[in-house]
Amino acid sequence: MSDLAPWESGHSADRPAQKKPARPGTAQYQLPTDQQLAEVYKPESSAFIAPAGRVVPRPPMPVRPLEPRAKMAFMVLGGVAGVALLGTALVFVILGADSGTIRLVYAGLGGSVALVALAVIALEYPRLNTYRNTSFMPGVLVYGSKAQMEKVAGPAGVGTIQMQSARGTGTGLLNKVFDRSAKLASPPEVVALHCDRGNGPEFVGIEWDAVRELQRGDVVWFHMKSPYVFLMFHKMVPFAPTIQTDKATRDEVFKALKVGSNMYIDRPSQQAMGKTKVFQTDADGNIVASAGRPGPKSAPDAPEVPLADLGSFSTDDQYYQGAPGEVQGGEIKPGRTGKTHLYNIGEAGKPLGGHEYDPGDDDQQ
Repeated sequence: MSDLAPWESGHSADRPAQKKPARPGTAQYQLPTDQQLAEVYKPESSAFIAPAGRVVPRPPMPVRPLEPRAKMAFMVLGGVAGVALLGTALVFVILGADSGTIRLVYAGLGGSVALVALAVIALEYPRLNTYRNTSFMPGVLVYGSKAQMEKVAGPAGVGTIQMQSARGTGTGLLNKVFDRSAKLASPPEVVALHCDRGNGPEFVGIEWDAVRELQRGDVVWFHMKSPYVFLMFHKMVPFAPTIQTDKATRDEVFKALKVGSNMYIDRPSQQAMGKTKVFQTDADGNIVASAGRPGPKSAPDAPEVPLADLGSFSTDDQYYQGAPGEVQGGEIKPGRTGKTHLYNIGEAGKPLGGHEYDPGDDDQQ
């Protein structure tokens, strides 16, 4: 036995790698490389790139701290409101009653500025609380032409995406000041989020205005207010920091959403397509049981009747099914009752279909 460890002897590379056996009946998901991803997941070289900022792997857990620019915005708004109210009070102190309407104009101007600043604070404060206390879930932004999306989602999936798109919310009055994201003049043909709303990974259509700040293939953090109303984390400017997802978080999200796997929707009609369903029927054509269910058992002595060849009435393998006493070839002999000679099918005017003999007589005897 050698005193050297495998990695010291240099023979470890000759041994095949031991892979953990997969559980029977389960497919192991393998994270695809960037080259293996479909075109709808790959970032465009000409796409807008967010400005560099503090790297945040994912939104912080609630209760979230405020960003410095958000604190600055509220401090500025509060300062403007305070200065405007102070100026309004000084107008009445400095200017006497003999100044007439000039004093009222200055006072009205200062009061209006104070009201606007206080109104912005009042409108943005609920959005601030929403940002601090809301949990967000990840999705992957995908977009492209209809032909590119059909390769991943299938025709039925693209039709569902185009039928109804989710609306993105989260913007406020302060977005007009702090939001400097670029806008593309022509949005992509199909825009969707690869996410899990509780029923497994799926594509959900999203309006382009809700995700125009991001690149294709980016991880998008959102909160589902309703099935088709999403609160977008990156829209909550200036409260939310600039997010640049690191590779570890990106790989974790891709594995959870099974990015790169088959996303075709298996509908019951598609599963039954190309398959034949056989039903059992009785002599009158009524369905009595499905092929998958156990039907009524036949008599143990009932012979099996194979199908005859096309164009022939019977085969040698088929047993002759005639009337009692009748043999194959047309000759009629006395059967079980010995009264088969009383049958006269040619005389249709007689009762019992031209029969002078009533078969019920045998039962009465």
